[in-house]
Amino acid sequence: CRRSGARRGSGVLEVRFLRETLRIFLPQVAFQPELPLIEQVITLRYLINASGMPPTGRWISFSDLPGGAPYFPAFRKRVVEPLLKCFSGAGGKLVEAAEALGGEELDYGDVGVVFQVFPKVKVAFVLWEGDEEVPSNANVLFDESVRGYLSPDDLRELGWRLVYRMIKEVRHAPHH
Repeated sequence: CRRSGARRGSGVLEVRFLRETLRIFLPQVAFQPELPLIEQVITLRYLINASGMPPTGRWISFSDLPGGAPYFPAFRKRVVEPLLKCFSGAGGKLVEAAEALGGEELDYGDVGVVFQVFPKVKVAFVLWEGDEEVPSNANVLFDESVRGYLSPDDLRELGWRLVYRMIKEVRHAPHH
């Protein structure tokens, strides 16, 4: 528990997930509030695999993760390209969407936002605006310590879920 930042009470574990405190009742492993099954699985893997490694402050991309490089093209297509398509030229909307979901602005790239997904896991979404000569670009970055907590598979799923929550937030936000 200590290595993950979770707290253990009598028959219950509490861990932060984005803006919420999850309560996991043991031994039945019941989540409150309820989460989609894949998010429950990722949370349990986080708790089980937690290395206690402190954040390094160094950001790495998915392709830098152990075992991540072969899957980067799929990660780019599923996570990075939708981020770029929705938010390129609309960095302010990225910040608004992230803040509405518990993220905060990050001083990285032209526009960046960061989510504290679990107590020891941060995920950043970064845009670089292009010009006539250079196309816009985006990336999803992780604190280097993430390798001590989650697999590339888990991080791909988390990245995808966060991007789509931000896209949904923008589509459902009141227009000014």
